[in-house]
Amino acid sequence: MGQEAENIFRSFVFDDVAHRDDFDRVLAKLNEYFIPRRNVIHERACFHQRTQRPGEKVETFIRALYELSEHCEFGAARDENTRDRIVVGVLDKEVSRKLQLAKDLTLTLTIETVRQAEEITTQINLQGGAAGGSVNEIKRDRGKYRTPRNKLKDKAQQRQQCGRCGKPGRDAEEMCPARGSTCNSCQKVCHWRKMCRTKKVVREVVTELADQPQSYFLGAVNKMAGENEHWFIKLLIGLTPLEFKIDTGADVKIISEEAYLSITLTPLLQPTHILLDSPGGGGIKCIGRIQSSVTYKGKKYLLTAYDAHGRSVNNLLSREKSVEMKLVRIIEEAIHQQVRPCGGPFGDYGTLKTEPVKIELKENVAPYAVFTARRVPLPMLPKVKEELQRMEKTE
Repeated sequence: MGQEAENIFRSFVFDDVAHRDDFDRVLAKLNEYFIPRRNVIHERACFHQRTQRPGEKVETFIRALYELSEHCEFGAARDENTRDRIVVGVLDKEVSRKLQLAKDLTLTLTIETVRQAEEITTQINLQGGAAGGSVNEIKRDRGKYRTPRNKLKDKAQQRQQCGRCGKPGRDAEEMCPARGSTCNSCQKVCHWRKMCRTKKVVREVVTELADQPQSYFLGAVNKMAGENEHWFIKLLIGLTPLEFKIDTGADVKIISEEAYLSITLTPLLQPTHILLDSPGGGGIKCIGRIQSSVTYKGKKYLLTAYDAHGRSVNNLLSREKSVEMKLVRIIEEAIHQQVRPCGGPFGDYGTLKTEPVKIELKENVAPYAVFTARRVPLPMLPKVKEELQRMEKTE
């Protein structure tokens, strides 16, 4: 062990000189010298303050409690204290409440209950993820939108205006200032140009099409564990490198709120009416749209991306931009085969080039019949039914 250990060994005081040759007694002295005395109060405080952390598995939490209780000197009450700490410190408060109401609760029953609850929660989350889909898919949805409330108010105000002159209220026809006037748009009488119905119809259609928000459907935009890193690239926006995922199913580019805030020279965030909806029904709020120059392998590209609200959203690179940056390639390959006048793509067709085949049938052969297998033969069906009815009556 070295000269220092020899000096420490010579400093030990034993009750009997013969104890210097006893291995167990020497080891106990060494442990007493090197291992400092533990503060039981501090160890118990650490034990009672230990709770299940967010994202921590129940098995890890229970194992940590066992390790902490080892130096608490609970004695026979170690299992009871561990049980109480699991009940109070488990992250699922609904399970904690049920365990507190249970009678004759043991440590084994507590561990089994929290394990089963965690397993059921994991299975439910996996089923929900499978229903939502794991493919990053973005599709346009035309025609589904809600009319803003301010537009409804504008239409209500328009209904209160005079249909001839446009002034508030509805004046009598003989009192309307537009009476006898000729419209400069349609050349008809009794209304002004700003209230012309012909022009209004066209203007309303254009307004509706311009104000109609475009809707996009998003799949799972979170990075899955074990995902292939080859589908992720680094793009330089200004002086800030950001990681984007190549998504050939996306029609638009997506940048997360966290990534946008991390850019050194933040691009201007423009308002937008784009709607991002996931297939599972949960919508993703779109904060705005940005336009910025990005650099990839020494080349610059113009990137228009939509800022999606959320801290765990991946940055997605659309199909169009991936093709433009030559990250993916569209393979258009067709096999053209020459069709001969007397044949098809698989060669000549017609009769077989072989000797004629003659099929001979045996005489006096009965045709083979296939019968459906039944649980009860049809001839015995009435008797079986009668017997079953008799047995029911006897019961």
